[in-house]
Amino acid sequence: MSYPPHMPMMPPMPFFPPGAPMMIPPNMSTPPPGIPTATNGTHKPGETDKKNRLQTATTVFVGSISDRAPDTMIKRMLHNCGSVVNWKRVQGANGKLQAFGFCEYENPEGTLRCIRLLNGWQIQDKKLVVKVDTKTKAILDEYKKKKRHELAKKSS
Repeated sequence: MSYPPHMPMMPPMPFFPPGAPMMIPPNMSTPPPGIPTATNGTHKPGETDKKNRLQTATTVFVGSISDRAPDTMIKRMLHNCGSVVNWKRVQGANGKLQAFGFCEYENPEGTLRCIRLLNGWQIQDKKLVVKVDTKTKAILDEYKKKKRHELAKKSS
C-alpha cells in the first residue's frame, strides 16, 4: 500500500525583532475620507454616540407574561418592534422567570411600535400589558409632536 506524497513544508515566517519597523501599506497611512480624526485628544471615541443613545433610549414595561411563554419568544417579539438595547425579564429568588420585564429601545419609534402592537396581545392564557412611565410618556409625546410637525412641513 502506498501513501500519497506529502505536501512540501512551507518555510517559516521571518521573525521581526522587537522595535523593528513594521511595513504599513501606503493606502493605510491616513484614514479614509469621511472618518473624523482627533488631533487634540479631547474627543473620546463613542462618547457622543453613547450620549445621543442615552437621550433617546426609552424603556417599556412588559407585564402579564404567561408562565408558559419562553423568554426567547418574548425577546423575538420585542426585537420585531424595533432595535432593542436591553431586555431584562425579572427572575424570582428561586430562579424562576417572573411574569414581567423591562425592554429598552434605541429610539422612541420602537417603543411606540411595541406599545401599539404588543399591548393586549394574547399569549397562551394571558394578554400582555405593555406600558411606559410618565417620564417616558412625556418623551414619546414630544417625539410624536415633532414627527407630526415634520410630516406637516413635508406635505405643505
